[in-house]
Amino acid sequence: MVDRLAKIRAQGRQRRTKNSGKVTQLNGVAKQQRQAPNARQKQQTSSSNRLLLDPVSTENKEQPHTQEQNVFNALPLALIGIDSNKQICQWNRQVEKLLGISAEIALGNPWTKLLAELPLPIETFELVVAGQTMVRLDKLPWRHAEQSRLLELTLYPSGELFASGVLVQIDDVTEQTQRDELTMQQEKMASVGNLAAGVAQAIDNPISGILQNLQVIRNRLHPNLPKNIELAQSCEIDIDQLDTYLKERGIHAILNAVIESGQQAAHVVHSLLNFSHKDSSGFQYQRLSSLLDKAVELATSNYNQHNDLDFRKIEIVRHFEAELPNLYCSPGQLQQVFLNLLINGANAMSQRLRFWEKNRDTLPLEEKPRFILRLKKQQNALLCEIEDNGCGMAEEVRKRIFDPFYTTQKTGTGLGMSICYFIISKNHNGRMSVDSRPDCGSTFSLELPLQSPTENPHSEA
Repeated sequence: MVDRLAKIRAQGRQRRTKNSGKVTQLNGVAKQQRQAPNARQKQQTSSSNRLLLDPVSTENKEQPHTQEQNVFNALPLALIGIDSNKQICQWNRQVEKLLGISAEIALGNPWTKLLAELPLPIETFELVVAGQTMVRLDKLPWRHAEQSRLLELTLYPSGELFASGVLVQIDDVTEQTQRDELTMQQEKMASVGNLAAGVAQAIDNPISGILQNLQVIRNRLHPNLPKNIELAQSCEIDIDQLDTYLKERGIHAILNAVIESGQQAAHVVHSLLNFSHKDSSGFQYQRLSSLLDKAVELATSNYNQHNDLDFRKIEIVRHFEAELPNLYCSPGQLQQVFLNLLINGANAMSQRLRFWEKNRDTLPLEEKPRFILRLKKQQNALLCEIEDNGCGMAEEVRKRIFDPFYTTQKTGTGLGMSICYFIISKNHNGRMSVDSRPDCGSTFSLELPLQSPTENPHSEA
């Protein structure tokens, strides 16, 4: 896992070094133009400088692009030039694509006004200008078009491009960050899975022995078994009086409590073994929509109405693509995953449901607790999304939601989501992720590859 993390960081450094080289190349083109020996080149350079420093004038807008502008636009990087007056003087095509703002609108505007939604502190700008040094801001949150993105901003001194300014490079690192998190999560879960298997196997036999001996003790204290009656008589003991004494002293209750605790421990051990075990049994072709509908039916009929929470009062919205191919899978395991996600989602919507029940006459329908279930084909996989409009979760919780023994509830082992993750990623070679923000609900995404039994490593021969 450490080696994999080091590799990911090295790839990030290589990418940044490569991008820095491209920016240096852009500076070099500008420097070459400014050092051109003949008068014609000097005249072109002077015209280029005027265009960079005064991009919004009518005369300059009508001039053709210079060589440095062509290079600026041709680079596969989102680049913004900000001059000494903190006005935007360069805005290439990649920025237009990323931010959805054309150069005609951007050029000449103060960056503090136009780029107010970008997390670019003015102190950082002044630091780059004053110190003539590069500054990088990593993984800055950015909300755009109702989507949360992560940006990496790199600020360079403008150098030969334009005087006393800053060149800002914008990289959308959302997908890369998600891939890195997924890789590290898989590495971590694999390590934890091996540890869980060792722990479970080490304590499985002792717990089994304890439970068996407790059962034997309870049987040998039972007053109606012939063997117990015979031995009590041979010892001149009234077994009924002994049974009365044991009841009065609470011995039977204590034994039952110990046995119940042992059974709970055995259940945790069994969950740990399932957590680390690839289950290849029961794989068959199934319609994923039928499995999801069955899980909803189970949640509706068997759900424990804890804290006045009734699953039947939650709206279910289905968006299923027509004619989806059957999936080669373990139906029981996927139903376990779906049921777990539905129950957790219902718990997350419990407060909203109680508020809705009290104020439903005055609230819009959008406020009603609801699940949105989506099924669609995505390349060579089926994508299943289970979305709720519950309380959501903070980023630190989202990052640990699949960790074994991690739970935000007062009861529970913290293994439910971990087992779901292993069922999808390990037993079905799929991917499982979650997108969530506080007070904005959660969306769990399950990507399950379409494959035949011969392609599935877990299928039976």
